[in-house]
Amino acid sequence: MDLRLPVLLFVATLAVPASAGTWSRIFLDQTGNVLLVQANGKEVRVSKNGKALNPRLASDGETAAWLVGGKGGDGQQAADVNELMVYRHGRIRKIQCAPLIRDFWFWRDGTYVALDCGGRHFAGRNVLYDLKTFRQVDSVDQASVPVDQRPEWTNE
Repeated sequence: MDLRLPVLLFVATLAVPASAGTWSRIFLDQTGNVLLVQANGKEVRVSKNGKALNPRLASDGETAAWLVGGKGGDGQQAADVNELMVYRHGRIRKIQCAPLIRDFWFWRDGTYVALDCGGRHFAGRNVLYDLKTFRQVDSVDQASVPVDQRPEWTNE
């Protein structure tokens, strides 16, 4: 029996980590656009308007997200930042939350994205989106649900 093919397949699976994704890094360029970096070092620009903020790459290496807005005169995030752009499998989709998105994080290796929506002060709401369907799957009112009773996904 010829064992070359099974041995070759086994060696090939050792060379590529199971969790390896397309992207190894994300950053903003000097013009405020998002660039994703492949494992081989190739950079790909995925935004064009120069208004990207806080880019993040999910642990799956396939999902990236960033806020769209600008900076206020004091260098802080502008109050009108209510759009989150999500880049996944070559496609960009937008999620909005009013009055503003205070923070966002990935959950379950980029399968979901969670948002902290509300005003600058006081309680708001946490909202969870499934990134396969881009549908809201859960929401928690921060004012009515104590922190220790909130679902696991609300803990970034």
